[in-house]
Amino acid sequence: MPAGPWVTVVGMHRSGTSAIAGAIGALGLNVPRPQDRIDSPESNPEHWESESIVAYNDSLLEQLGGAWDAPPDLPEGWEHSPELDSLADPTDVVSRAYPHPGPVMWKDPRLCLLLPYWRLHLPSPITAVFVWRSPFAVARSLQERDGLQLLEGLALWERYNRSALEALVGSDVYVIDYEELVADPKRSLESLTRWLTSLDRFSDHVASWDVDRAVAVIATDLRHQPPKGDDRVLLSDHQQLIDQLLALPGGHQPLEVVPDIVESDWTSAMLEARRQLNSRQRELKEQQSERNQEVRAFQIELARVNTDLARVSTELARVNTEFKTELARVEADRADILERLATTNGRLTAMRASTSWRVTKPLRSTASFLHRASRRRQDPANRESA
Repeated sequence: MPAGPWVTVVGMHRSGTSAIAGAIGALGLNVPRPQDRIDSPESNPEHWESESIVAYNDSLLEQLGGAWDAPPDLPEGWEHSPELDSLADPTDVVSRAYPHPGPVMWKDPRLCLLLPYWRLHLPSPITAVFVWRSPFAVARSLQERDGLQLLEGLALWERYNRSALEALVGSDVYVIDYEELVADPKRSLESLTRWLTSLDRFSDHVASWDVDRAVAVIATDLRHQPPKGDDRVLLSDHQQLIDQLLALPGGHQPLEVVPDIVESDWTSAMLEARRQLNSRQRELKEQQSERNQEVRAFQIELARVNTDLARVSTELARVNTEFKTELARVEADRADILERLATTNGRLTAMRASTSWRVTKPLRSTASFLHRASRRRQDPANRESA
C-alpha cells in the first residue's frame, strides 16, 4: 500500500468532490494514473477517481447487499464482518492506481459509506477533506444525471453525510461548504493549504506545492443547480444536519464527536425500499444472464448439430453419387450381358435349325452315351455294385 501521506476527499455524489480533488492534485499531490481514471465527463471534465478502486468499492457495497444509490444500513463494526473475507486484498488495486511515491489524494464519494473498512487498510493517519453541498442542489443534480426522484436524492444526501460525519470522528478533517468554495476559490484553497501545511506529515512536501495552480483548477461556473428549494420538503432531521454542517467549516485536529448523528426514520425506510428494489433488479438481471447463457449454450450446441448434419449430408451426397455411378455401371454391364446372351441364343437357335445339326444328332447321342458309360466304369461305387 502506498505510504502516502494520504488525503481522502470525502463527500456525497454531486457535492463538488471532483473540484476539490482536482485542486488538491494540482497543489502537488499524486492522483490516480491517467490510464486508470474514470472517463465519464457528464458535467465534469475530470472526476479524478480510480476506475479500479471504484469497481472494488462497488463490489464491496454489493457484498454488503447494496449499491452506491441503494446503500445498505450498516451496523456498528460491519467492517470486521466475515462476509468481507471473500474480497481480494485491496493493496494491489490501490498500488496500481497510485504507482508513484509521495502524498496521495484519493477521492470517491463511496468513502462516505465505506471509510471504516478502508481505515483497516490505509496507512495512518488519514487526513480528510470533507465537502458538503445543499441537499436540494445534490438531489436535483442526481435527478438530472441518474433519473432519481427528488425525495430519493434527499434520502441519499442524508445517509451519505451522516455516515461521513460519523466515520470521520477522531480524524484530522477539513470541512468545506461547496457554495463557499465556488464563491471564493482562492480564499477557500489558501485556507485549506495552510491547514494541510500545519500537519507534520506533509512537512517534507509543502515546499513544492503551488496554491495558484490549485486555484486555477476551480471553475467559477461550477454551480449548476441552485442551492435553495422548497423547505417544506425538508424534514426537521435534514435541517438539523444542515445546521451541524454549517457549524463545522475549517480544520479540525481531530474532528470531535458530533451530537445527534441519528438518521431519520423516513430516510431509513426510503433507502431500504430502494435497496430491496435494487436487490430484486439484480436478481432478475442474474436470472436473465443465466437464461442468456443457457440460450447461448443451446445455440452453440445447435450450431454443432447443424455442422454435423451438414457433414452427414455431404457424406450421404457423396455415397449417393458413388452408388448411382456404380448402379449405372452395373446396369450397363447387365445390358451388355443381355445383349450378348440374346446374340448367343440367336446363334444357338440358328445352329439348331441348321441341316448340319440335324445330320449330326445320332453322333451326338452316341457320344453322350459313351461319355456316361465311361463315367460309370470309372466310378468305384458302380464297379463294386456290379
